[in-house]
Amino acid sequence: MQTFVSDTLASSAAQTFFKSDGKEHLCRIYYKVFAGGSEYRLMFGNTVDSTFADGSRSVANMLCGEWQISCARVGVVSACGMENPAQPEKFTEILFEGASYKNILPGERFFTDTVKIKAGRGEYLCVEYVFRGKKLPCHEEIIIPTFIYENGAWVRTPFVPVPLTVQVKREVKKRICFLGDSITQGIGSTPNRYAHWCAVCAEELGREYSFYNLGIGSARASDAASDSVWLERAKNCDICVICLGTNDLLHGFSANEICKSLSRIISILEKAGVCVIAQTIPPFEYPAPAAQNCKRVNEYIRNTFFRCFDNTLFLCKDGDVASPLYGGHPHDEGCAVWGKNIALHIKEYL
Repeated sequence: MQTFVSDTLASSAAQTFFKSDGKEHLCRIYYKVFAGGSEYRLMFGNTVDSTFADGSRSVANMLCGEWQISCARVGVVSACGMENPAQPEKFTEILFEGASYKNILPGERFFTDTVKIKAGRGEYLCVEYVFRGKKLPCHEEIIIPTFIYENGAWVRTPFVPVPLTVQVKREVKKRICFLGDSITQGIGSTPNRYAHWCAVCAEELGREYSFYNLGIGSARASDAASDSVWLERAKNCDICVICLGTNDLLHGFSANEICKSLSRIISILEKAGVCVIAQTIPPFEYPAPAAQNCKRVNEYIRNTFFRCFDNTLFLCKDGDVASPLYGGHPHDEGCAVWGKNIALHIKEYL
């Protein structure tokens, strides 16, 4: 992680799992390139990162089953829409410790070999591979183009085992990550437009830095506080910007429980040498009890953590955490306001 850094502002974590038939399937995922370069690698994982929805289907740190990647390759395209996959002029093979295939065990995490392929700022990496298995990780609420080839046509679907990171070899001043839930992931903003708040923030701060989107739909502060595979990725960054607690509130966690989770996350990261910037829990259409707990947690954040960004100053209607100005999942305009203002705050720690 010292020489290879994230080169996309998209999140494609292991949000949950999907069941497949054990047969081979061909898939494609398209990632918009942030800075560009000529040497890339991917990281995959086989553990669910966070609790999905109410937790009845999957929870943080659940292991997925054995599966296989065979015949993987990557190409570059100038653009790609959400419904129609673009075709690269050529592909470059992706290898796994010199082999063309990889058998993945439950809980395994691994990098591909380095791939020499030139991609420029704003272009898209098209990652294509054949997979097979019966219980595989996926990001069900992913908002970038993902496809599977069925009956002679490319069909859009979130049920593909996406990489955890797309990394490029380049030097940067700081590695910055955003640890959060669906709001950080970018749900609410226009899919594939890269208009979510942390993407706006990254553009404001510039390409002297790298940015890693660790936002996952449904994720909870309690998931990150378990100090497993999800938080481990944040430990490899220099600065971590946290925005968590919304899903804890919506699923009945008390203010005290959420404060303990946030304090534990920050303590773990700081012990790992990471500079942590804590955000207040953003406004949402909270029911009354959750809204009261949100106010209590936000007061704790403001009064406890030295590096704190109060996003409610820009996102609340009349200061009410249950009345978001730009929607509970902020749309593009709201994300622009949020991203530009938090970038100013982060600059103080660069």
